[in-house]
Amino acid sequence: VYNHHIVQRNLGHSTPVQSMKEWYRKKPELFKKRVYDHSGLDTFGKLNDHCLFFGLPGNPVSVMATFLLFARAAILKLRGETMIELPEYSAICDTHLQKAPGRKDYQRGVCHLDVQGQWHIRSTGMQGSHILSSMSTANCFIALPLLAGDVKAGETVNIIPFHELL
Repeated sequence: VYNHHIVQRNLGHSTPVQSMKEWYRKKPELFKKRVYDHSGLDTFGKLNDHCLFFGLPGNPVSVMATFLLFARAAILKLRGETMIELPEYSAICDTHLQKAPGRKDYQRGVCHLDVQGQWHIRSTGMQGSHILSSMSTANCFIALPLLAGDVKAGETVNIIPFHELL
């Protein structure tokens, strides 16, 4: 749910997170986790025994990444699916990737297999969460670990190809 999709009047002119905190205070049994208001952290919860909700971020690329990497797995598990995790493959990075250590990052990339069967990856360019063109030209996520910094061309990274989603 985007913040701008919720009519603030319906929430008593509170933000969605403030409303969620109030609901948690009144009915904690409806939630699997306590609601926190941390930047970059989105809200997932349980409304009742039959209804979960996923609070997706507001930027288009963040919504797609959060849904594909997290909400999708939860929905598949609820359906009884057994193959819910997306496979990651090792790939040689053909371009320099910028990343600050301290958070796991899923950058957009274009991957391909070379004639020896080795995955290669290149960045789609600017990685801002508001840059939808980077998602429209990507065919994979580049999964960069929490403690990793910049990646130099020639180094190995993990990728999650989108063809695995079909």
